[in-house]
Amino acid sequence: GKPARMTIHAPSTPHFKLKLRKRGLVMPGMAEEVLVLFTASDSEPRHYHDQIRVQTETGELLIPLAAFPTASPTDLGIPSLIDLGPVTLGSHVSHSVPLQSPASVGFEISILRRGFVGTELNVEPLTGTISAGGTA
Repeated sequence: GKPARMTIHAPSTPHFKLKLRKRGLVMPGMAEEVLVLFTASDSEPRHYHDQIRVQTETGELLIPLAAFPTASPTDLGIPSLIDLGPVTLGSHVSHSVPLQSPASVGFEISILRRGFVGTELNVEPLTGTISAGGTA
């Protein structure tokens, strides 16, 4: 293959910055390493979006960038231990844990079932949205 000239255009917002060492021509099988740095400038958490534009002789590639606040289980009001007490074999016990957002921006949640085999434990819903400062 022949070498390709690649131009990488930085994101347009001040929140995302790029660090890279421009090689000029890139041979097939080689890579151009790019480090994306993010800095939130606002005191209020919010979603940030931008993109990196890569131009070559054969076309253009747009790489979307996104940054958003995250919350720990403790922030959401999830206890580290839920004790259901003694449960008789064959009976059913349920427990609700209302999730709450301390953030001023809404966000999506998803629960991953790791280490649970079978149907002894049912967690639902597995996905949802918590509105800003709200509960779900």
